[in-house]
Amino acid sequence: MTKRRAHEISLEHTQKFKKLDAVFAPEVVVGENNATTGPFAAAQNRFYRGQIIPIIAGAFDDTNKDFGKIIAMLAREASSGDNGMTISPLVVNTQDRKGVAFPMILQYFKRAIGVAIVRGNAKHKLMRLHYVRATAYEAGGSGHMQRSSW
Repeated sequence: MTKRRAHEISLEHTQKFKKLDAVFAPEVVVGENNATTGPFAAAQNRFYRGQIIPIIAGAFDDTNKDFGKIIAMLAREASSGDNGMTISPLVVNTQDRKGVAFPMILQYFKRAIGVAIVRGNAKHKLMRLHYVRATAYEAGGSGHMQRSSW
């Protein structure tokens, strides 16, 4: 599902760039079938990998492939700095991860992303909890809830 959503987002932004070209640079783009690329579409081609990079996180700690690559790149950058040297197994005696600081930091980043996803979904569900009603009458949207006598 995350792969499909990422593809949809990329297509949506391609269409948005074409609309921007049509509105703000009509002298460059004459028609939709014209092979001339407008300035906004040309700017999109200069992005890393030639398009936007959608970051999709699913309900059960699943992410799209690009999100995983970004996390790995950030973990590699973090492990190559001064803080990465203090996490090195040569300095800290760690039994859970062997090797250099990169696998440990990558594990921490993935765990933090997973926790953020779960927290966000829990917050969303708690915000919608007021829609849950005890009876079908209350859920039917009568406008007010009546107390039943006990």
